[in-house]
Amino acid sequence: MQDFWFAFDLLLIVLMVSEPWLAPIVITVGNIDVTSGGMIDISFVKLLKLVKIMRLSRLAKLLRTVPELVIIMKGIVFAARSVFVFVLFWMIVIYMFAILLTELTRDLDIGAERFPTVIKSMNTLLLAGVIPDQTELINAMGDSDWYLWPIIVCFVLLSSLTIMYMLVGVLVDVVGMIAASEKEAMTVQHVASSLRELMEELGHDLDACLPREEFTKLLLEPEVTRVIAGVGADVIVLVDMLDIIYEDVAKNGGEGLNFENLVEIVLNMRGANPATVKDVKEQLRVTKQMINATADRLLNKMSGEFTLLLAELQMVREEMRSKRDGDDLDD
Repeated sequence: MQDFWFAFDLLLIVLMVSEPWLAPIVITVGNIDVTSGGMIDISFVKLLKLVKIMRLSRLAKLLRTVPELVIIMKGIVFAARSVFVFVLFWMIVIYMFAILLTELTRDLDIGAERFPTVIKSMNTLLLAGVIPDQTELINAMGDSDWYLWPIIVCFVLLSSLTIMYMLVGVLVDVVGMIAASEKEAMTVQHVASSLRELMEELGHDLDACLPREEFTKLLLEPEVTRVIAGVGADVIVLVDMLDIIYEDVAKNGGEGLNFENLVEIVLNMRGANPATVKDVKEQLRVTKQMINATADRLLNKMSGEFTLLLAELQMVREEMRSKRDGDDLDD
């Protein structure tokens, strides 16, 4: 019973058997006359209609097979609080203007027709101002029976406002993603075409791998630097990362960078790119290499200092020995 879908299916079964099984029992026990000339209590008929309507909840089982419907339903539930706040704000504004128009049009013909009381003024402002396209339908439903008015208004607000604005939000999101994708494609095309032209002008073979020395010279060219900086990449950081870049190339068995790798490296070095786990790992690797390099330099420097100190001590020792031998000879 703790499984939601199991409890939901159980409720559907109860609703399905209530009409053919329970209704005859109620009719028999209550001595209800169901013949053509008899009269059935209207409340009992409405109860049966309600049970039939509730069986429409079986449509929720579609959520199991269409995940997009689950996303939309969760989005509606998540936005319910915001929608309720906006509806409450509408009601406050409509109530204020309903009082104002009721008082101002009290002696006018339009006041007697559309704004006779505050409640009818609110109804007029809601239908004519917020949902004018459904005014005729809502008025017809309200004239038929009072409880149909809130039902049809809830449907209109849910379908015309909530779902429609959600559709607008989805379309805006899709357009934003497409725009970002197109912008990225245009940036890649611009960087690739610009670097290709500059490298051809400088005499580089685009099909050959680019050694580290050639890459360093290429980064010193003003036009290349301008292209790289134009897409948001830091040329100085790129130069500092050459050791790491060519170390990865050597691990993969390559002799240098090809043109595709060059464009990819330039695009990955943009400052606006979001940091990923791979970037964190690269940062840790760079930090580790810097610490190891600093430790090696410090160790080499200390070894040189100790060697020099040892040589100076040896010289002092030789001088003291020579001086002592000279004093022994004088004695």
